[in-house]
Amino acid sequence: MLEARVLAARGQSLLALGRSADARGDLEAAIAIMRRLHSPTSPWRLDVAASLARAYGAEHDPSRARGLLAEARDIARQSPALAPLFREHLRQAERALSGL
Repeated sequence: MLEARVLAARGQSLLALGRSADARGDLEAAIAIMRRLHSPTSPWRLDVAASLARAYGAEHDPSRARGLLAEARDIARQSPALAPLFREHLRQAERALSGL
């Protein structure tokens, strides 16, 4: 699981630098690991799904972006005690994709 968090952190850093194409690779690898090892309601899955949605949005792939955003929203709905950090990352993704 540590590998997934490292990949997620690197992908999110690249995304923050505007390097969405580079970020996508790390975020895809992170979410693949998390889907195998984390529970379906894991906030870490939400976090990576929201970031990956932003990366796909920046790369003009709205269908993938919307699908990942829906996954993140579903996790948030199932997790009423979700930490504010994860809710904020979801809001950031929603704002970034509002025009798609």
